[in-house]
Amino acid sequence: MAEPAKPLSLTVRPFQVSHLCFEVGGILGGSFAELGTKVSAFNLDNLYDAFRAAKTLSGNTGRLELNSDSIDFLTKTKSKLEGTRPPALAALRAEPIKAALNKAVIARENAFITKYGKVTEIASLLKANAAVKSGRLANLQLRSQQRCDTLLNEYTRSIPRRGLGDVVASTTTHIFAFRHEAPIETKTTVVNEKETTSSADHKGDVKKQLVKDIESAGAIERQTIENFGYDFRMPFIEEDMRNDRDQNMMIDQIISHFLQSHYLDRLEEVYKNEVAAMDADINQLQVAYLNTILLSPINGIVTGVYKNPGDVVSPGEPVFRVENNDDLLIVAKVVCRGLISIGSVLHVESNLFGVPSLPVKIDAEIVAVRSEGEDDQWEVIAKHKNTDKAGKGPLFPLGYNFDYDNMQVFILAAGEVFVLDS
Repeated sequence: MAEPAKPLSLTVRPFQVSHLCFEVGGILGGSFAELGTKVSAFNLDNLYDAFRAAKTLSGNTGRLELNSDSIDFLTKTKSKLEGTRPPALAALRAEPIKAALNKAVIARENAFITKYGKVTEIASLLKANAAVKSGRLANLQLRSQQRCDTLLNEYTRSIPRRGLGDVVASTTTHIFAFRHEAPIETKTTVVNEKETTSSADHKGDVKKQLVKDIESAGAIERQTIENFGYDFRMPFIEEDMRNDRDQNMMIDQIISHFLQSHYLDRLEEVYKNEVAAMDADINQLQVAYLNTILLSPINGIVTGVYKNPGDVVSPGEPVFRVENNDDLLIVAKVVCRGLISIGSVLHVESNLFGVPSLPVKIDAEIVAVRSEGEDDQWEVIAKHKNTDKAGKGPLFPLGYNFDYDNMQVFILAAGEVFVLDS
């Protein structure tokens, strides 16, 4: 049953209103829309998904499709080529972000060419040689210790030992040469050939003792050279120090090799994660650059322009207002005895602009209702298409106020057809 309601006011509002703003601040570089421009909704989620997908250009070069030029094409140029208006309404000056994004895309391609494009081959090569390298490092460690032990044993045999810190002040060199032919039997002996040098440029004495025996008949040549000077040595300690240094270097190499090879069985996964992390960094730059381009999330008409090119824009500061009047919200204040619930129908009969030749009847679904705190007084919001029953529109302009003196309002139950109770 239709419940009559006394209207206090009825106003038409757009179903969707968006005050468009940038997420970041800057200088407005370009404006691509003006009052009255019809704009289309841009699906940002699809573009974000494309960023995350990290698709590359054909040819397997590793270069991502979506650099700054590609983003400009999708938001500013593509629609022009298709004969429609581009979705971008405005853009900030963003050359530094654009350059950073393009640099990251190029670096990603270089990394792909030099490393990540051959993941399988690199992994196979490293795995094949890891065990070989481990064995060679262990062998080096063993050989270094063997060399030290052998030398120390030889020092012990050749040098009279008094203690670990023995100092040797002379060196002796024995040279033996064996010949198979000896046509002439000769023997030459030189004993105690001494050389003494003293000058302003040479401090101290240098003593050389040369013992030379030549036995041609036996085809043996033996030379003994012994040098005395200030070149003191401690062979036992020096060899211990040399061995310790070598062993420490081997330990460092073994540790380094382990750190580089213990994950080889999951190397492909590691490389995949490295590429994903690199793509995530590029994704941040892509989103940062997209944030400098103003796009509308709804279809509608530009009904407000608050900034012009060259103006300073703060984050969150409105630059455009876009309103969608395809659907309307009828905001009514009525007096009605009885309960008004969501889902009920607001039935309105009136003449457009007060002209009797333009009658209009509306059945709009109530989507919000609130008591005004006074007896039987309600604020009701109903949703309705901005077209007549024949589908022609727009039926009402934005902000239209119904004529209070030329209006009838009824509240119907959900699904009820209006029939005036006689």
